[in-house]
Amino acid sequence: DDIVTDILAVAEGDDIAWREFSHPRVFSPNTHGTGCTLSAAIAAEVAHRRH
Repeated sequence: DDIVTDILAVAEGDDIAWREFSHPRVFSPNTHGTGCTLSAAIAAEVAHRRH
């Protein structure tokens, strides 16, 4: 597939909101750690908003 999608689930009270992030696939041999980088960036933004 040429489109990749990451899904973020955020608790909003008793509900869960789902957010999809889609983007064309990047064909490269240098993609190791990209998922970790994305999840770290999301976690940092969530933490920043709580302070």
